[in-house]
Amino acid sequence: MSTAPEGATPGFLVWRLSTKWRVAVDRAVAPLGLTHAQYALVATLFGMHRSGRRPSQHQLADHTGLEALYVSKLARTLETAGLVDRARDPADPRAIQLSLTAEGEQVARRAIQVVQRLHEQFLAPLGGLDLPHPGLHRRSAHPARRTTRPVGRKHRHRHRHHGGDVMTHPVPVANGRLIGLTHYASRALLERILARTGTTFTQSSALRTLADRGGVLERGSLVSLVRDALRTTDEPEIATAVEGLVANGMLNMSADDRVSFTDRGRELLDGIQDGGKEVASRLYAGIPQEDLETAGRVPALVLQRANTELTAA
Repeated sequence: MSTAPEGATPGFLVWRLSTKWRVAVDRAVAPLGLTHAQYALVATLFGMHRSGRRPSQHQLADHTGLEALYVSKLARTLETAGLVDRARDPADPRAIQLSLTAEGEQVARRAIQVVQRLHEQFLAPLGGLDLPHPGLHRRSAHPARRTTRPVGRKHRHRHRHHGGDVMTHPVPVANGRLIGLTHYASRALLERILARTGTTFTQSSALRTLADRGGVLERGSLVSLVRDALRTTDEPEIATAVEGLVANGMLNMSADDRVSFTDRGRELLDGIQDGGKEVASRLYAGIPQEDLETAGRVPALVLQRANTELTAA
């Protein structure tokens, strides 16, 4: 069973946990014909429909934290499967409204029940689904906002008004959706950095993995390590990403199929890592160490439980 490295930051734990959580949800909803991302879309639509809303693709993207183009791709796939209807908005012909079909509602309801049980199983040792973690919620809702002052205990849930305490917002719950939103929002910021360098997320993962293993690896070993890190089975995609780095002069490929960095490749990885550190410094600015330690215990424990379950499968 793999464990989080000692001294790992909350950001690293959230990334690791969100990856494990995605795999766990993928497995849980696969019998219903869904992936984790498709579940996020149909479950959100189900909740919005119950409140009388029929969102556009852009509204759904804003609500879920997913990229609008990705939501469009998911919606088309779900439409083909007969679970989602896509229609022009009568009030705005440029907008596409989304709704669940009758079959989509049934699948969404069953999937929500499955994932709810998964939530309860993973969070039971921490007190269940009612465990509050306001700091994590704030950062998922506003991933790139600078904090101008520390958010200490006295500012956490209440403010003073005419001599009395007034509740400013309900205490949020630490769960898979919240962690997933944090992951997607943080990854969207990383994707901006990668877009400026012409590098894909898979390629950046290959570069980081190669650096962590000393800078030289047999190509097959590198592909396998990246596959394990990303919890994916798409080795051809990873192999293509590595080949792209070789073709662009970022990596060398020796006659015995060993991959190593070029100077340009090192510079590229340094630039990506520096950009990531700058983003992380903004995301975590002003959050007290106490809040970071408290929030870190949730993803660390759920990550351990997810690792145990994935290893046993």
